[in-house]
Amino acid sequence: MVKEITIERLLSEKKESKEIITLAQINQEAFHGNKTLASAQQWVKSLLSAYPVYHYFVIKVNGEVAGYISWQFHGGFDREQLVVELEQLAVSKKFQGQGLASMLIKRSYGEMLNWIATANLTATKIVFTVWFYADNENAKAVYQKFFTDGIQGQRIQYGKPEVMMSLNVSIK
Repeated sequence: MVKEITIERLLSEKKESKEIITLAQINQEAFHGNKTLASAQQWVKSLLSAYPVYHYFVIKVNGEVAGYISWQFHGGFDREQLVVELEQLAVSKKFQGQGLASMLIKRSYGEMLNWIATANLTATKIVFTVWFYADNENAKAVYQKFFTDGIQGQRIQYGKPEVMMSLNVSIK
């Protein structure tokens, strides 16, 4: 069976859709912060309503939502150097191991660059960052392909060590 893989931006006007429930279920599978489906739905909806500070993209396989990525702007839009964090990336267990996470990063990164260009922001440089648990080798394997400046920081988050990787991009 041929797989049709699509990636699309999810905007707040869809925040009552079936996709929100699916995103909430994927969020529950991947992260520990939402113990109930209702709290996961509330989390997803709140971040969707924060557009354009947050940008959500979903990946679908044969029309079925398989995962999502969210990017967050930090510190405002009118800066010479923008900071954009990959806030969350999750692929449903059903679809893991197919390279979808890497696809989501690459395609949504391009969409973020396009949005920044069309938004006419004053930035000449963008720092893309991602934080993840230091012992998460799967995340590290995916992120090091893209965040090629390597590990740039560390912190303790929720009682566990995290590391930050980055990618610096000059624009204009």
